[in-house]
Amino acid sequence: MKTNERGQAILEIALVLPFLLFLILAGADFMWFEHQAVNLSYITTQAAVCETQVGCDPKVYSTNAASGLLLNPVNLTVTINGPKSVTLTYHANALFGFLPPLTLTRTATTP
Repeated sequence: MKTNERGQAILEIALVLPFLLFLILAGADFMWFEHQAVNLSYITTQAAVCETQVGCDPKVYSTNAASGLLLNPVNLTVTINGPKSVTLTYHANALFGFLPPLTLTRTATTP
């Protein structure tokens, strides 16, 4: 391999590597948001079931469940819409900061 070819390969890697790292980290941020959305959906469904139980407070349940599922309870807002309906709003932050923060909202109603 000639020395100028080696220099060209290093230059190509130097140009492509930041783009590849950006794609990988942005993809990880997207998966992190998806993970948070799935957990929020689960907590919302369970909080709606909790609303129908005697002695179960959906706000306390949601806060405890959020901390156990890697969600920050400080960013969680619980709204009780009726006797069998609960809405949760979560302000999600990106894991690596490549994507802007999102506000996720889920509503669940039990029959």
